[in-house]
This record gives sequence, structure tokens and C-alpha cells, in this order.
Amino acid sequence: MISNNVRNSGMASEGLIAALDLGSNSFHMLIAEQTKGGFVEVARYGEKVQLAAGLNEAKLLTDDALRRGSQCLGRFAIQMAGIPVCNICVVGTDALRRAKNSDVFAKMAEAQLGVPMRIISGEEEAKYIYQGVMSGAEQPNLSSLVFDVGGGSTELILGQGRVSRTHASIPLGCVNYSKQYFPQQRTDYRHFERAVSAILQTLTLLPSEFETGSWRQVIGASGTVLAIEAVLKTQGWSEEGITLSGLTKLIERVCTDRPLSELQIECLPKERQDIFLGGIAILFALFKELGLQQIKTSPQALREGLLQTMLEGRQAIAV
Repeated sequence: MISNNVRNSGMASEGLIAALDLGSNSFHMLIAEQTKGGFVEVARYGEKVQLAAGLNEAKLLTDDALRRGSQCLGRFAIQMAGIPVCNICVVGTDALRRAKNSDVFAKMAEAQLGVPMRIISGEEEAKYIYQGVMSGAEQPNLSSLVFDVGGGSTELILGQGRVSRTHASIPLGCVNYSKQYFPQQRTDYRHFERAVSAILQTLTLLPSEFETGSWRQVIGASGTVLAIEAVLKTQGWSEEGITLSGLTKLIERVCTDRPLSELQIECLPKERQDIFLGGIAILFALFKELGLQQIKTSPQALREGLLQTMLEGRQAIAV
């Protein structure tokens, strides 16, 4: 949903900047006003498109997936009207990296938005996520582990302050794993443990730097992480962030072999039910693999990183 209407913001569109993140599960747009020290959010829009679910066995986006994407971009284009092309950044992530017909989507997106779309690598995505998360972190100077559980991939980054040093993009997405292991939006302990085991096997792809545990803080980002945090806080299983004990209680709650729709989990939006179990399994596997007990969360990630990088690039050119 949109948080504010750009037309009613009282600001000229020419002074605005925008970042569009065309992800595997959802498309998101952030519109902001440039300030001396960075930017201030004006409007935020997100819509579930599920490109990853629209990839067929031949790794082609289906006509339905292309149609869903096109309809969403049409609505984005209306909100972006008047913002200069040079002030807009549009990127595609994991699903578009994997789609063999991503060029078809890219041409469609540029025709609708009037702005070229760039499909970024997993490493680029990780770098932008880190910049976005750390720009809003309460303790940005600590040695940090940052991760983002997305629809098609999970990005992990090690760094300190504004400088990231190790990046990894792992093919773990809540859309793919929910579809593969929890197609009926239900699970019991046996099926859940089987999914976690498969995820742990994939996490062996992580660089050795992630085995050290040398970080001082861990910050999780993305809709999946924030949705899990909201459920834990509503249930009284966590006061802030996500704890291993709270996550374990959530797993106990869902491993009943009953559909999520029957469990009536407070603060879980209906549109997240079909990817929620996959997200829980990925997060739990990350806790196990990295030896985590508690993480902070961040509402900022890729889009904020894109805008931050855009503005810093302009400042460097000006100097």
C-alpha cells in the first residue's frame, strides 16, 4: 500500500528521487525528497507480484507472470509521473537473474516506466542492502552481519560502518522453498525439519568468513523478517527483534499439520501465508548455521541503499 500520495505532498516532482526494486515476490517503490544530508521518504508502495512463482520448468516467465508485472508497473508509473528520468533507479533481482526471457520483461518495463531497468547481480544486491540497512542502524560503527531473506535469494554481508567487506548471495528464497516444501501452507515437525536440512545444505555455500562469528551485531531485513518479528511481538515472544527462543515458539505453533489459515496467527497478513513457512525455515536455518541467539531488524534495505548510492555518486561527481 502507498504510505503517502505524491500529488498531495506539496513538493514538485522534479525535486524527488525514486528507487524501484522488482523482486522475486514483490515489487516495491520508494519515492523520496533530496535533502542536504540524504533524503526523506515521501511515499512507499509495495505489491505482491510473485515473479519467482511464475518461472516455469524452462526458466521462462509465464504470460501470467509478465501480465502481473506489467499491471503493477503501470500503477507505479502513475505514482512516478513528473519525476525526472535521471532521478529514478530501477533494478531487478533474483527471479529476473534466473529468467531466460528477462529481456522481454526489461523491454516491457522500460516502455511502461520510461526508465531502463538494470538486472543486478547477487553481489551488487548485497552491497546495496548493506548500505540501506546501515544508513538507518542505531549503532552503525559496530562490526555487523546483515542479511536479507528475499523471495528468490538470501543475501548476507559482513562489514563495519558504511564499508562492507564480504558478500554472499545464496539461492534461498521464501517463494521457492514454500512452493517446494509447504505447497499446502501447512507442516508438521518432520516436514519442517526436512526443509531446514535442505536449507542448511545450501548454506554450506557461504564463504568461510561467515563461520568466524566475529560480528558485534546482526541485523535482518526484508518483509519476511519483519513479518516474523511482528508475529513474535504480538504473541509476547519477543520485545524487540527476533530471538531464537521466540522463533522456536513460532515453529511449535505452526508445526501442527493444520493450514496456516486455521491457526489464526495474529499480525500475519493473508497475502503472506503462502510464503510464511518457507521464510520461517530459512530464518531458523540461518540461526542454526551462524550460531545466532538474537537479531535486530531493519525496515531499510535495497531501495534505501539504491537511493543512498545514487546521491553519493552525484556528490562525488560534484566534488
